[in-house]
Amino acid sequence: MGFVGHLSRRIARLTILMPVILALAVLLAVNVTAPRAEALDAEETAILDTINSYRGQHGLGPLALDPRLNDIARWMADDMASNNYFSHTDSHGRDPFTRMDQLGYALNTWRGENLVAGTETSAAAFEMWRTSDGHNANMLGANYTVIGIARAHNPGSTFGWYWATEFGGQGLSVQPPVQPTPEPAPYIPPPPPVTVPPQPVAPVAPAPVVTVAPPPAPTIEVTAAPVNAPWWHILALDIQWRDSSSTTGRSLAALIDGVFSFQSSFRGNLVSTVR
Repeated sequence: MGFVGHLSRRIARLTILMPVILALAVLLAVNVTAPRAEALDAEETAILDTINSYRGQHGLGPLALDPRLNDIARWMADDMASNNYFSHTDSHGRDPFTRMDQLGYALNTWRGENLVAGTETSAAAFEMWRTSDGHNANMLGANYTVIGIARAHNPGSTFGWYWATEFGGQGLSVQPPVQPTPEPAPYIPPPPPVTVPPQPVAPVAPAPVVTVAPPPAPTIEVTAAPVNAPWWHILALDIQWRDSSSTTGRSLAALIDGVFSFQSSFRGNLVSTVR
């Protein structure tokens, strides 16, 4: 029973201390992760307006002030002023990108940094950046959307005033919109198949048959020669039989008849004369 009572008292103490422990953990988390989000002074605000106006003249959108980048710029300006140096490599030996990662802007996006020293005013700082190709390219970077700006002063340092601007392609406070899941399209059944009844095929009329009557066979008129007819009459009849449309046979017969008639008459006259 003594052990059980002792255990019960320890559990009761833990129960009382648990809210205090949880509250302390929340405070520690807030102190570690929450940005300071210090307000810009007049010159810092002026250079933000000048840079955005300059971007607008080149068809670019303005840069929004990002609290996390602003804290990184504030740290860098203070570090240079406090430690009396002017370089992109800080007092811990970190380059700008390592510094951004470790100070809370560890995003896989476009990032850049501009530094200037020895001037108090925003107008002079902007003009130094504008006339330097690399710094000017950062101010007109089309991939940048957010910026952090800070300046720090140390009268006992070499340059007195130190400026830092940090550029980023994505703001931490802006979350990409969640794309809604499109609803599936309602199922539309396919239309029933259309049955096309067979169309009657019109009979094809046969081509007309043209009957061509053969020409009549030529009629051959055969004239039989008398038995005792002269030979030239028989020849004339043979010619006429071979070509019924020709008068050659009759003409030839008449010609020969005339020759023989003249010959007989001439012979008779000659006999009479000789006598």
